[in-house]
Amino acid sequence: MRFPPALHLFLSTVALVAAVGSAHAGKLYKWVDANGNVHYSDRVPPEAADKARKELSDSGLVVKSTDRAPTAEERIALDQKKAEDEAAAAVRAEQERQEQIMMASYTSEADVIRARDQKIEMIERQVESFTASMKSLQVSLTQLNARAAESQRAGRPVGDALTAQIEDSKKNVQKQEAAIKQRQLERAAVTGEYELELKRYRDMIARMNARSD
Repeated sequence: MRFPPALHLFLSTVALVAAVGSAHAGKLYKWVDANGNVHYSDRVPPEAADKARKELSDSGLVVKSTDRAPTAEERIALDQKKAEDEAAAAVRAEQERQEQIMMASYTSEADVIRARDQKIEMIERQVESFTASMKSLQVSLTQLNARAAESQRAGRPVGDALTAQIEDSKKNVQKQEAAIKQRQLERAAVTGEYELELKRYRDMIARMNARSD
């Protein structure tokens, strides 16, 4: 009996699979070489190790498929994509961590503003304290300078002790001035920091609302 070519090819393939399967009673692999030829074997030769292949059962059913190995260019692209995905995942994880911290710290925009105002108020109290101390030191320095001037007018030398007091007083005034400037810088930093904090809070609420829609 003559069979159509397609049916003859199918029957030949089935016969080959059955023959190889009965001969080896183990794994059977199928792959296509660079020329389009189909191969069956119970082992994958080295020259076909990077080819796409299928593992067949004794009955000829596909039990496992293996994709071809990527080219050097594809591996570079895959590594780059993996690195980008990992970086994006790290950004999302950090964003979620920051959101959790923020949610634990604030329940509304008013809480952010209140926290800012409390820090600023504390800094302003420190500035007031340093300013009062500086004014007191300036009064003391003025008095010491007056004593030194009086001695000079009287033709007496300014004593070492008085000179040392004047120098110490000047240094203390300078320290208070520096402390005041530092607190003023801190106040500006806190203002800028909480402007960003408020923006982050608003952005977080917007993202949460978008996710819930």
